[in-house]
Amino acid sequence: MKKHKILIIFSAVLILSFAVDHAFFELVDLIRNPLFDYFMGWMSYFASTFIVLILLTSFFLIQEKKIRYVMPLWISFFTAGIISLAIKFLVQRPRPFFEVFIPFFSRLPDYSFPSTHTALAFAAIPILDKEYPMFKWFWILFGLLVGFSRIYNGYHYLSDVVAGAVIGLVIGKMYVLLQEKTNIKWKISSQN
Repeated sequence: MKKHKILIIFSAVLILSFAVDHAFFELVDLIRNPLFDYFMGWMSYFASTFIVLILLTSFFLIQEKKIRYVMPLWISFFTAGIISLAIKFLVQRPRPFFEVFIPFFSRLPDYSFPSTHTALAFAAIPILDKEYPMFKWFWILFGLLVGFSRIYNGYHYLSDVVAGAVIGLVIGKMYVLLQEKTNIKWKISSQN
């Protein structure tokens, strides 16, 4: 019953986000300033993927007893990326900067829905919650900042980010449950 309620809530939030996409995008446009331009550009590109992959893998590798979640982490990133890219090419929703012309970004040949950056950031949260519960809220905030930066920089609408977050959370949770159920022993060795 709890799973059905969560699915209904996520569905309602996604539908609502479609209804307010343009208004939210215009609202974000009102807070533009040089400091946000710099910070959101940095969040959008560097932090969203590299920090998540490198930092999380480092956390897991430092504590050998937690090594069993390194592969599920990487597999969840890969799965979230593939699924979100497949949906992008099926839906083919134009990015917001095609509608609200932002010259610097106007030549990119890809699509908006869903946000892959957000999906990748949120795919880590269920794994972190399992092994590092003290970091859960930090990574939720990080995922939200990644998603907001994608809207701020003109790459996505709110609904793209919400869908990416849902995809990432579902995939991350799926791999946590799979790891718990199968208890696969991943062997990661630096020796030849």
